[in-house]
Amino acid sequence: MAVSTGSIYFYDTHFASKIVVFDSSKYINSLRQQYIKKEINKKELDQTVDKLGVFLKSQPRNVVILPKDIVIGTNVKTIKIN
Repeated sequence: MAVSTGSIYFYDTHFASKIVVFDSSKYINSLRQQYIKKEINKKELDQTVDKLGVFLKSQPRNVVILPKDIVIGTNVKTIKIN
């Protein structure tokens, strides 16, 4: 019983696909507004976009990230980038 439970847990955490949502349009609009209002400069904007790419690429292989615009439903985990 313990072996079965451990096997299921291991499969779930390492291999089973996890679908998460990222609100890319809201994030990009926020960056755009900060840039227009001169709250961040071009260099900070570029660094933030680079950090976004690194964050998205650093997700585990079994995580599928979809844009929020195409997901119908509300029972999906949403990732936020600080």
